[in-house]
Amino acid sequence: MQRTYPMLITLQLRRLRPTQITVGMEEVAYKRQEWRQLGRKARAATLAAHWFPCILGPGEVPYIVDHHHFGLALMEEGVEQASGVLLKDLSWVDVPAFWVVMDHHQWVHPYDRTGKRRDFKSIPKKLGALDRVRHRFGSALKRAEKMAHSAEARYLPGWSGKDAV
Repeated sequence: MQRTYPMLITLQLRRLRPTQITVGMEEVAYKRQEWRQLGRKARAATLAAHWFPCILGPGEVPYIVDHHHFGLALMEEGVEQASGVLLKDLSWVDVPAFWVVMDHHQWVHPYDRTGKRRDFKSIPKKLGALDRVRHRFGSALKRAEKMAHSAEARYLPGWSGKDAV
């Protein structure tokens, strides 16, 4: 029987594979702080309402395509399970074809902390092993905002269509 997508699944956070190389630790710290301020019921409601978008890859391993900061924050706070929305089952394809499809759909971001594109093998095998960027957050954010509004970024998801002023 063919599956209908997307579908909800339960994820073990320790099994999640990232689809990017780096993560900003200031954002992870912020997400952890928000989590700590929630009571038990609010935490349960947050987990019930938050779904990690994922792709089932070779070996039936779940790859998250967004919310890496929140996933890492939850792991560091001792959360073991979360909900995922399975966007596509690519468990049946070989590894090289998997990465071609991931890249085609812009479900992977293989760029290091300097913005240099790397081989897909550079992506950590576990969410907890992401390269953690900690320095110069303020200046990096200003630069990123300016770049995100530039005409050169118009092909990227989320582009505002407005040049930086």
